[in-house]
Amino acid sequence: MTVQCPMSDVRCPMSRSRRAPVFLVMLALLLLLSSCGGSGTGDSDGSLSGSVGETRARYQILDLVSGQVSASGALADLTTNPDYRTTKLVFRLVENGNGTIGSGSSALGAALDPVASTVSASAFYLAVFELTQAQWQLLGGGTPWAQLTSADGVNDVRIGDDYPAVGLSHDLVSSTVQTYRTSRTAHLVLPTDVQWELACRAGGSGVWSWGSQADGAIVTATAVVWETAGTTRGARTVAGRSPNALGLYDVHGNVWELTGGDSLRGGSWNDPVATARAAHRAVIDPATRHLLVGARLVYIP
Repeated sequence: MTVQCPMSDVRCPMSRSRRAPVFLVMLALLLLLSSCGGSGTGDSDGSLSGSVGETRARYQILDLVSGQVSASGALADLTTNPDYRTTKLVFRLVENGNGTIGSGSSALGAALDPVASTVSASAFYLAVFELTQAQWQLLGGGTPWAQLTSADGVNDVRIGDDYPAVGLSHDLVSSTVQTYRTSRTAHLVLPTDVQWELACRAGGSGVWSWGSQADGAIVTATAVVWETAGTTRGARTVAGRSPNALGLYDVHGNVWELTGGDSLRGGSWNDPVATARAAHRAVIDPATRHLLVGARLVYIP
């Protein structure tokens, strides 16, 4: 076994006495790299594979109070730690690659949706949960849900830290996250329509993230929509139903989610499951605020 001598083109044999220390240094370096997070480091499945410099952590966690971001390969307490729905934002890595958006010619809603196509998107970090009222207030957005009244006089807003922030508009979200960035530096934006749909589908190509059949048991377990909301009006606390294959909660139902393209995606508790299909886009004026409209953010490292 030989090593390259420092500052020399001459190869010099490594003595037996030096092998162990060098091995230990190399091992320590590998262990250090495997534990790193942040953008560009930390393999998405928690193991070293391929080039370390090209891997990413599965999760990025933004502390909304300090503005600090930390990385993690796994979060065992994702749904049990209340901080992730109040004082912190958790973002899930959506890997780059090809995916399907739009509806096939024979699919439900095909006449209303964009034609099915295959698209490519770079990797991005999307929030695991819809933005909650507690998180929105820490971003500096106030309480816009308190300024609106339901058209039929019914109070359709349920108040609480881990209920979705509603009464939002594209303009309001954009200005709020931009102001937050000036003081905390964290770069937050609304997802593009392509990003939102690829994340919602989680690699699938069906009408919904679970497939193309609106089976009652699956819809009940996964989505808060008109068929499953029962007699209780208003959105439910985030993450109350099963996630999609990427571990993203409430991509169907609960509240409509804004995108950077001035679209609403995913349906709401007051709309039928048909409108919650992955390809459906409802257009809204960027300045309009609505009690059924919330948001899910993207973090840009």
